Amino acid sequence: MSEVPHDLIRRIQISTRNVAGLSGYDPGDPPRPALPCPPLPCPPLPSLSATIASLEPSPPYLRCSHCKRRLLRGLQSFICVYCGNPHQNDVPPDPIFFNSTIGYQWLLQSLQLDGSV
Repeated sequence: MSEVPHDLIRRIQISTRNVAGLSGYDPGDPPRPALPCPPLPCPPLPSLSATIASLEPSPPYLRCSHCKRRLLRGLQSFICVYCGNPHQNDVPPDPIFFNSTIGYQWLLQSLQLDGSV
């Protein structure tokens, strides 16, 4: 089993402190007096939901109206997978182009048309 090179570790610590401009540490030195520091008022922390909402990169309309988490399927989401609440769609879904449906093809065939203009 190899021995830990304590002397080498100590020399590296001393040289690192010297390069950083820090004084050396001697455990035998008496402790320095603490600097007087006035107590600073701690600002109020935001709520958890506000913090989560600020971390989400998605725009607000792509988030759940209840928990503010991202909707996995965007506007196509019916429920939020995080809280289970139904998604309220204020924005109408994308339109379905009738020309690309089977119903359109059936209509053209029934009228004996080929779809050319």
